[in-house]
Amino acid sequence: MAWLSITLELEAAQAEVLSEAIIEAGADSVDLQPGASGTRLTALASSGCDPRALVAAAARLAGVPAPAFRAGQLEDADWVSRAREQFGPI
Repeated sequence: MAWLSITLELEAAQAEVLSEAIIEAGADSVDLQPGASGTRLTALASSGCDPRALVAAAARLAGVPAPAFRAGQLEDADWVSRAREQFGPI
């Protein structure tokens, strides 16, 4: 199953509020990564999801203006095999 990945670069406080709201709006998962210039929020949703509608709904729920975002497809992969390929035999 392919996923839609939605990435937002936000201030820490806004990221916290939007992380909960975007789940309420229909995202399946959220990851927050703090950085030097803010926090990166990455949400995963089903591939048929409209990212503009999802971000707009989350912003409405959070009571903030809809932020800029990037969206792209995250193709399904065998993540266990990929992780194993990184390690050699012991």
